[in-house]
Amino acid sequence: MPAEPAVLPPRRSQAQAYITGIDSLRAVAVLAVLTYHLQAAWLPGGFLGVDVFFAISGYVVASSLARTGAAGESAWSLALRFYSRRLVRLYPALLLCLVGSFALMVLFVPSSWLSSTVWATGLMAFAGLGNVALVWLAEPYFSPRAEFNPFTHTWSLGVEEQFYLIFPWLVLGWLVVRAGQPRRRWASGPMLALCGASVLFAAWASVRQPELGFYLLPARFWELAAGVGLAWAHARGHLLSPRWEAWAPGMLLLGGLAIGASLVAGPPGAFPWPGALPVLLGTLACLQGLAVAQAAGRPLRYAAWPVSVYIGQISYVLYLWHWPVLVLMRWTVGLDSGGPRLAAVLLSLVLAVLTHHAVEQPWRRRLAGARPLPVLGWGWGAVGLLVLLSLGLVQGRPWLSQTQAMKAADDWYPVATAEDRAVTRDEGLADAARPTLFVVGDSHAMAYAPLLARVQARTGWPVRVMAEAGCAVAKPETEMLAGCGPFLASALQRVLRDARRGDLLFLPGLRHARLADQWHAQALSAVLAREAGPQAQAARSAAVASAQAWLARLTAAGVQVVLEGPKPVFAAPAFRCVDWFNRGHPVCAQGLHMTREALRPLLAPTHQMLAALQRPGVVVWQPFERLCPTEVCHALDEQQRPLFFDADHLSRRANLLLADDFLATLRRLVVPTGTAQEPPVAL
Repeated sequence: MPAEPAVLPPRRSQAQAYITGIDSLRAVAVLAVLTYHLQAAWLPGGFLGVDVFFAISGYVVASSLARTGAAGESAWSLALRFYSRRLVRLYPALLLCLVGSFALMVLFVPSSWLSSTVWATGLMAFAGLGNVALVWLAEPYFSPRAEFNPFTHTWSLGVEEQFYLIFPWLVLGWLVVRAGQPRRRWASGPMLALCGASVLFAAWASVRQPELGFYLLPARFWELAAGVGLAWAHARGHLLSPRWEAWAPGMLLLGGLAIGASLVAGPPGAFPWPGALPVLLGTLACLQGLAVAQAAGRPLRYAAWPVSVYIGQISYVLYLWHWPVLVLMRWTVGLDSGGPRLAAVLLSLVLAVLTHHAVEQPWRRRLAGARPLPVLGWGWGAVGLLVLLSLGLVQGRPWLSQTQAMKAADDWYPVATAEDRAVTRDEGLADAARPTLFVVGDSHAMAYAPLLARVQARTGWPVRVMAEAGCAVAKPETEMLAGCGPFLASALQRVLRDARRGDLLFLPGLRHARLADQWHAQALSAVLAREAGPQAQAARSAAVASAQAWLARLTAAGVQVVLEGPKPVFAAPAFRCVDWFNRGHPVCAQGLHMTREALRPLLAPTHQMLAALQRPGVVVWQPFERLCPTEVCHALDEQQRPLFFDADHLSRRANLLLADDFLATLRRLVVPTGTAQEPPVAL
């Protein structure tokens, strides 16, 4: 005789029923996240709305499983049914959002350092691994690149999906009923053990590895498990007795105050442990108050305002869409004023409503009674096809993109091409000694790739490049990134070890503060004030002393050194300011031109540093005149073709313009003519 379904006690069954107040709590969470992403200063702890979601998710999913556990159901059957329900709940809207974001980014966003992590994050998000991608790509949540990545927000979905993957196997002892006997006793053991381990890992990672603590499931498991634990207690009839009834409004009030205080003030201390604890306890208090009132048959009506309930019902799709909308606007028109921000909110709401009613709800109704295996098979088949479609979109960027940088990539990107490697050999420089050209520098050394390829093709000399972003010889420490000291020491020691007498060393680098990077711009006056300060002056003096020591060792070993003189710099990134849809972005407000008069005080300290470094065997190559032949320097030439990719890195077109001049400098070193040292450029 088949076992009968388990019968839930009356109060427990009421507690497990739909609680409208939970949707209001979801609305608070998603609106907090949206507000924070619009302008963090408005709600410093708004990102804690995700922690509210974690606790709610644990509670709701566990409560749902408690209602659906059937007598005699096998573990395998239960797990399949759980996975198919999660797939139907999460993936239709997620797939639409992911593919839509891929398409829009391909159309309107060019390749750059700022967008370099987008595609890997998006592709891994299809498999619920967006959080793993962000850790692998070293993309902190509060970093500039994260703000320009439309898939950054999928980290929280990754945490939940990974939790759902293991969740059924942790609670089978609670849900699987055999011969009418609930097997509950051992079910709490694995959950409690993992929860304790999660707290310990979160405490360690919050201090030692913040990215791991923020993004990964092991550091967030305890938050979801807290919601599961409360649902577990309610499903077994605990914490729902009549004596709790009078406390329900107070618990909701206290919980709401704890959540509100956390959202306004931000996390106290290390995060997520213990920083997420106050908002988590507030969420559990709210859930307890709502469940007690529901179990008593007196739901808290003021927690079920129709507007907040509806926002809660669309909170998942609103969370999905709001971030890609904000990111796309950051790339195009900007989000620095009220109009674009209001437009972003309205567009996010419209997309959420349409997706909820046209995609999310229809698919849930259509597949409500479907068998789990076909749902999972067809569902993951659709995921695979859409991954291939997204890969096709990415590969089709040269033809699909509407950006000037992608349409004329050979002009914009300083990447060595087959043409650069196939230029005609200059037999006059094919010296029998064949000196090696070493290159050590920062990202500006990387931006000379086409020029260096042409030098190698023209001369036949070996070229060895050692470059690290932010790291250059004679670059003040205030402008260098952490870790540059060991990199430069290692690179220069390698030159000393491998170089022969007569070999060449090129030392390019940006040796002063930049006016704009790829995501924001500064006023020239603010930069000049900072550069004139005692800290900047001391950093320049220290950089000169360190460089002099290295140059003395290098020239003593017979290495001939070429220092790069300063180039023009601009207060806007060119690649983001040349298209019809981004010219009005606030980052472009200062324009793509700069007068020599304006640049003179910015570049003068660098000229002074380089003058102090000149000695026998050291020359300074000056590219300024070729890049700025008039009184006004332009990032685009007279044909509107780029000389600069962003605000200070050269384009490939500029590389071709400078190649002959750089080669002439090398010629004077290899084939001495007694020519006097080239003077600094007069600005």
